[in-house]
Amino acid sequence: MTTVTVYTDGSCKGNPGRGGWAVVRGENVVASGHAKYTTNNEMEVKAALEAVKRYAGKASSLVIKTDSKNVIGWLSANWKCQSNPTLAEMVRECKERIAQFGGEVKFELVTGHSGEAGNDLADAEASWQAVYGS
Repeated sequence: MTTVTVYTDGSCKGNPGRGGWAVVRGENVVASGHAKYTTNNEMEVKAALEAVKRYAGKASSLVIKTDSKNVIGWLSANWKCQSNPTLAEMVRECKERIAQFGGEVKFELVTGHSGEAGNDLADAEASWQAVYGS
């Protein structure tokens, strides 16, 4: 097995409102989805959660590149997100999945909308899902 690097992003049209999330590896969207009523932070965490679920048992380590400082804080440190019960549950599940991953899961902060191809593709797919996902 090997190290897999992915980009994740979440989007929300209205906050709360329709949302979308995406996971990108290389030049390909490998997973994406939407929610009818959600928050941007929920979609950011959902993307990270889906990346961890997708590569568990398939990679010895996972690098998740995200433009969300909140995702890194909630999942890498001991930040708490108590104001949103749905988000808190998603963070709890993602931390649990990371603990069970079987290898290292590392988060790296990237600058959004900066021309980094993987991040731009994840952003575009998440935005598309937020508007058109059904």
